Amino acid sequence: MKPLLICDCDEVLVHMVRHFRDWLDEAHDMDFALDRHDFFGSLTRRSGGPAPTQAEAWDLLHGFFPARWTARRWCRTPPRRWRRWRPAPISSS
Repeated sequence: MKPLLICDCDEVLVHMVRHFRDWLDEAHDMDFALDRHDFFGSLTRRSGGPAPTQAEAWDLLHGFFPARWTARRWCRTPPRRWRRWRPAPISSS
């Protein structure tokens, strides 16, 4: 039996995903399909190269927040408390 995860995602996450897609487009020449339900499967390289691995996808996600934070004029340094958290890989079993 597969575990079921129920969480409350408010509209903040919905808006974040749109900005993440734009950042991938501008900074990494990648597409992020908003109509897919699989986060890792939604990332594609425009160069036709292989899809990013889960580790690369997490690195992109971790890079997004400091990049957006420092893009704001009023702050050039991201908070020191940001950590590079990464969950265990998702198994297909």
